[in-house]
Amino acid sequence: MFFGDVAQQVLFAQQSDWQAFSPGELERMHDRAETLTGAAISVAATATEIMIRFNIDLCDSTRQATRRIVQEKLRGASHCRL
Repeated sequence: MFFGDVAQQVLFAQQSDWQAFSPGELERMHDRAETLTGAAISVAATATEIMIRFNIDLCDSTRQATRRIVQEKLRGASHCRL
């Protein structure tokens, strides 16, 4: 089993809403993985995709937390009015 296959399975396990690759794309990935350079490129691409998804999720979490904090502050400020 190629490391790229393992990395791909980890990626899909973490992101269950993502669609699997088409059979043609999977075949091209296996062809690239047959060479050392191709395998390194495939692994690097998978790692990049994981980091992009992580950064998107982190931004969404930060945005939601910020919105929640601002709403709590506004609620607290409205109770202090005379």
